[in-house]
Amino acid sequence: MSNFGYLLSISQYKSFAQLCIDAENAITRPPYRVCITECRVALEKCVKFIYTKEMNLTLLDYSNMSLWDMIDNCNFRKIVPIIVYNGIQDIRLDANNGLHNGVRYDKPTAMKALKALFSFVQWIDKRYNPNYTQRYFSETNINLEPLNKPNEPNETSSWTKFGYFAFGSAVTFLGLALYGAKNNNSKL
Repeated sequence: MSNFGYLLSISQYKSFAQLCIDAENAITRPPYRVCITECRVALEKCVKFIYTKEMNLTLLDYSNMSLWDMIDNCNFRKIVPIIVYNGIQDIRLDANNGLHNGVRYDKPTAMKALKALFSFVQWIDKRYNPNYTQRYFSETNINLEPLNKPNEPNETSSWTKFGYFAFGSAVTFLGLALYGAKNNNSKL
């Protein structure tokens, strides 16, 4: 069961439905910044969805706008309730800090991001779905068991692999530079 599963049955939400589910599934394992980043990805698709629906926003070419530019637009801010807007800002800021500054987040912070995404999606559903049904976020709807099988080792993340690669490359470069300097000095 998923808090976002119902989105799959509403065709107009196909651009962001699976992304919301993926964000929710990402909370089952650390690092939790992955969950927050997935929330941001889903958030951006949700915002783009709104840009296709609102008369004051459809005139803008949002294809080259950053998420910040889209949500800071005065016409966007006029239609989104402040409590929902504050939640999407929190997702954006936490994801940026996690990605760009390496901030590590705990499970409660990731859960807060999921709840903010859910509130935003509920607001979208209320505004654009004529068959809207009010729903409530429940942590019990999340399968908190890790997605890995019990006997399956945890796979190293892409970022960790990249870190090992970058470190190895730096060591190799330093070694070659020192070796080259030693050889050049011996020839003098």
